[in-house]
Amino acid sequence: MACRPLFLVVLISLISVSVCLDAYAFDEIDESLYFPSVVQGHHGNNNNVCHGVNDPQIRQNDSARINDTLGENLKYCSNNSGDGLPNDGCDTASGGDRYCTVTGGDIRGLHTNGQNSFKYSHEAGGGIDNCLNGDTFLLGDDGNTQFGKIVVYNACTVTFSANHSEYRLKNILARSGATIILAPGDYFVEELKLESNCHILAQGDVRIFVKSAIEITGAKINESGGGNVLLFGYDKMTLNGSTIIKANLYSDNHIYMNGSSTLHGRVTSRYLEMNSNSEIHDQTATPSLLSHYRIEFSSGALRCTGKDISIKACADADCTNELSDPVSVELTKSGDVYNNNVFSGNTSTQLWHTAGDTVTVGLGSTAPSGAYFCYIDGIEVANSDCTLDYADAGFILNIPNELSNKPQEDLEITAVKISETSSLCVPTFQGVSKTVNFWSDYISPDESQRPASMSVFIDDTALGQSYSAKTPITLAFDDTGKARFKLNYADAGTLALKVNYAGLVGDEDEMLEMEGSDTFARYPVGLCVSPETICASANKDCPGFRKAGETFELSIRGMAWQSDGDLDFCDNLPTANYVQSNIDLSADLVAPAEGVDGTVGLSVYDHTAQSNSLNLLSQSIDEVGVFSFSATPPADYLAEGILIPKAYSQAVGRFFPNDFKVYGYGIMPACMAGLYSYMDEPFRLNVSVRARNVAGETTENYFDDFASSVAFLVAENNGNGIDFQTRLSGMPSLDWSQPALGVQEIDDDILFSRRLDGIADGPYTLLDIGLRILDDDGVLIDDADMNAATDDICAISNSCNAKRLSSQRLIHGRIVMENVYGSEAETLRMPTTARFWDGDLWAVNTLDSCTKVIEPELPEPTQVVYSPILDGAQQVSRTNAAGNTSASDFSTGRFSLGWQSIVSTPNRYRGQVTAPLVVPSWLQWYWHNDGDLSDPQASAFFGTYRGHDKVIHWREVE
Repeated sequence: MACRPLFLVVLISLISVSVCLDAYAFDEIDESLYFPSVVQGHHGNNNNVCHGVNDPQIRQNDSARINDTLGENLKYCSNNSGDGLPNDGCDTASGGDRYCTVTGGDIRGLHTNGQNSFKYSHEAGGGIDNCLNGDTFLLGDDGNTQFGKIVVYNACTVTFSANHSEYRLKNILARSGATIILAPGDYFVEELKLESNCHILAQGDVRIFVKSAIEITGAKINESGGGNVLLFGYDKMTLNGSTIIKANLYSDNHIYMNGSSTLHGRVTSRYLEMNSNSEIHDQTATPSLLSHYRIEFSSGALRCTGKDISIKACADADCTNELSDPVSVELTKSGDVYNNNVFSGNTSTQLWHTAGDTVTVGLGSTAPSGAYFCYIDGIEVANSDCTLDYADAGFILNIPNELSNKPQEDLEITAVKISETSSLCVPTFQGVSKTVNFWSDYISPDESQRPASMSVFIDDTALGQSYSAKTPITLAFDDTGKARFKLNYADAGTLALKVNYAGLVGDEDEMLEMEGSDTFARYPVGLCVSPETICASANKDCPGFRKAGETFELSIRGMAWQSDGDLDFCDNLPTANYVQSNIDLSADLVAPAEGVDGTVGLSVYDHTAQSNSLNLLSQSIDEVGVFSFSATPPADYLAEGILIPKAYSQAVGRFFPNDFKVYGYGIMPACMAGLYSYMDEPFRLNVSVRARNVAGETTENYFDDFASSVAFLVAENNGNGIDFQTRLSGMPSLDWSQPALGVQEIDDDILFSRRLDGIADGPYTLLDIGLRILDDDGVLIDDADMNAATDDICAISNSCNAKRLSSQRLIHGRIVMENVYGSEAETLRMPTTARFWDGDLWAVNTLDSCTKVIEPELPEPTQVVYSPILDGAQQVSRTNAAGNTSASDFSTGRFSLGWQSIVSTPNRYRGQVTAPLVVPSWLQWYWHNDGDLSDPQASAFFGTYRGHDKVIHWREVE
């Protein structure tokens, strides 16, 4: 007797081991060992690093990118450095770009035999070889876990039951929007081929083991992040097109990523090749964006017809935004699964219950998993109170959504009851008039948001807004049980229209109770976008309104329908209860025509319910010009697929620059060696100017008729407040043309002129030269630091109006030639000096080693005076100090001319020769006292010795 319990214990132990082995047919995978980084290579289950690995182990081409590497070397034996490796294929620790670098070693891989060998299917559960659009299949619910070929397309859905932790399949071939929902567990698939926007959704921890080569083209695996997925390939794996996968990938062969395929997860493979725009991000654990699910329906249901149920996947707490990725949701009726729904955002389905009585509506399994909430007639109720009473008789209402304030004619209400012989609906009232009670309930916006509570009208009668204020309306029902009525509601939002009827005592329908309801939406015909002012001309003639980037008031209202064909909504009735989030704001350029649109300061706003629907916004535009401002509501108002059209304001403007930025400036003196310039001598100016908005960005639309600024130079010496503006010239006009894109770059010669009255002045040793800009809109230079017309400190007196560019030394100069005397047999040296007015006299400019004498030789004969005239072949020459006629420079303000009476028969020339020297115009002087500038001149006296100036008398002796 003692042996039997022992045998039972052993048997139970064996069964437990068997179950354990079945549940964990493939070893548990330690991700810290086999997926230590975002990508890595492996050499199989071998002790030797890089064992049997050919070069390169990782190859990147084109614009392929691996993110989240933290700037570290990748664990690979080799890469294709020098052979097409992109310079931005990996990220740095700070998110920048770099070449992918490798460690020179890889990791040890998993063993793929024994416990980890592939598990084949015996196909006892059959397969799916075709499906009709929208078909759904549940596998594993009947106990089968091994299947043959699964081929799905045409938006069909296959769901694997959560009753098992392991499935084996011959093939999975999915395309054309098909969806496969995987419960937690392991899936052994001999062949996996996914394409054409099909989806695999995971409801928990899922591992997919594939024996042959994997091909995925334009498909999505776990894109919502609803599960943790491992895709394991015993053979190679190829991702093409716009494939998106959120999973870890392991291959005992190659992984190829092509096209724009994107992986959010980690990769371990013997080889990895990435081409085109493929990307890898280390985001396997990114949680789903799902906030919760919602079930929504109106109260009341009938046994003879299905009840419309709305299911939403919400991305935020108030369900303003819905999940864009596909979800899978089981709808339950009193705890039992009624149907499965795969959708993105929201869906609608019908729930039938012909047996009558009360049912509880709920959700079963969901992927991604999440809580759900129940709303009846727009009011949240506890999930345990999410019930529907299926009545024998009632009213069927179907009120389409419509524009606010637009009457709906010939709406139908049908009085029905369940047939005594079938589950079909038959008329309750036929060919009679009945008085039924109507009232409305607000659903959205709720009372806390609602500034007004307008009445719904039926046949021009205002309805009460609660059951206690219900309004009786007499309707004529025809032989089919239908009656017609007119409905209108002038505001926006979602409402419920409710109706009931109670047979009176003594009537043939005594004790009859009937109810019905339907929800409907009313929405604005459009928005009215109104700036604080408009400009009808919409061109350059618009007065200055705001600086580019400066805020102004923009009002937006939701407006009700007034008449068909109406295009100006701003004089319509406002919809005070209009509420919508994430309305895009933008601006369209009206003028100048060739400009850019610019960027608005406020790009999105949430419209809230307000009296008169008036939402006041602070808006701005960062560009110059005239603009129309617009508002574009999202395309799904009230989650009803309602599109409220984009609205435009009238022309607004003119917007003009905030300031002018002067930058990159400098002035180069004409004589760099001496750091001075002569008056009237050109010297170089370099300066750039750009028109800017409030944020300091260039306004590219400041051109042609929208640019009115002029620039000029100002100057003062040593801050004395005497403006020499009129003596500065050469500053070119600003060419604000469209190609300049709001920027002016000046590189030109300017000059400081001498006085017009011929009086010498200066020197100006600290001549501050500045740039001043005048603009019709009063736009000023940023960081102005100069006022040439005042001797006070402009920063203190707040009078700065120019930008100081440089301080220069300007002097009034002239060249002076002295007469020279000597023997006709000698070279006479004529002193020539560069002089400047030092305030008292003409001093030699010892800083001048820049002035060049271009033609030291004598000028044309008509400009040379001989006294006496030349005799026969006599000649006189003039050269530079070196004895030639090459151009040469002054040195420390001095230059020497060499005069010679050339030997000829019968003798050399004796007499006075007078001639000018061609000098730069800025070194000419009024030598002839005729008011005109001219070159200097002097005489060479051959055959005469002048002697020393201090000798009073010379006497010649033998």
